[in-house]
Amino acid sequence: MKNKIQLIAIDVDGTLLDDNKFIAPGAAEAIQAVKARGVMVVLVTGRNKPTLRWIFDELDLWGPFIGSGGAYVADLSTGEIIEQHTLPLEDVNQLIRMARERHLMMFVDHAEWMLCEMEPVEYRDIKRLHKYAWKVVPDLLAAIPEPPMKALVFGEHNQLEEIKKIFETNQRPVQLTFTANTSMDMVSQEVNKGHALTVLANYLNIPLSNIAVIGDYHNDLEMFPIAGISVAMGNAPEIVKQAASLIAPNNNEGGLAWALKKIILDEE
Repeated sequence: MKNKIQLIAIDVDGTLLDDNKFIAPGAAEAIQAVKARGVMVVLVTGRNKPTLRWIFDELDLWGPFIGSGGAYVADLSTGEIIEQHTLPLEDVNQLIRMARERHLMMFVDHAEWMLCEMEPVEYRDIKRLHKYAWKVVPDLLAAIPEPPMKALVFGEHNQLEEIKKIFETNQRPVQLTFTANTSMDMVSQEVNKGHALTVLANYLNIPLSNIAVIGDYHNDLEMFPIAGISVAMGNAPEIVKQAASLIAPNNNEGGLAWALKKIILDEE
């Protein structure tokens, strides 16, 4: 199977990056070695372009890309947008109000912009360290220039579960998915990473069986059954590990490099 792999789809947070949000040990070298074998490397992430430019630059990954939790599929080398989905503003505005009531940090994003209403000190430090480009606005409800592709809210798990249940009970045309224990994405109902990967595979004329995926959380699960090889990081929840064909070491211990070596480079 490994000799048939033409594309590696890699999640970012918890997979490509370590817990300090830097590229994980050995990952850059392994990615370059994989590319040298003629295998395409594609990031599949909840992030949008402004939060990823430093990674694209450092790893030279200015090619096909899936962002905003699967809501945005594009070829960065040509500027072509392959597919994109936006959220109903009514639901985004409701989420903003609910986040305000609970004093939760929230972002909304599109392909080229990212907005938030409050910026705690720790986020300011992250923004400076990684050259992020989100903009702080006094009123998100008034500042959103067009329907966003994704909303992201941070908080205690039980607070996020409460918000999720409200939207599900009201049967809104959106889905809320945990991207970590204390963060949750809102995207359009038809959006997920598996669907986006299928769209990209069709665009590139690559069979899904010739794709390997590597991820660490619930929002990666839709990619696992459609790919030829699926790898769960060692830091993944048990449900994600059970769905994978391989389990790598964790993201702080070179798990991504291990997976790339095993799948493509014939190394352990």
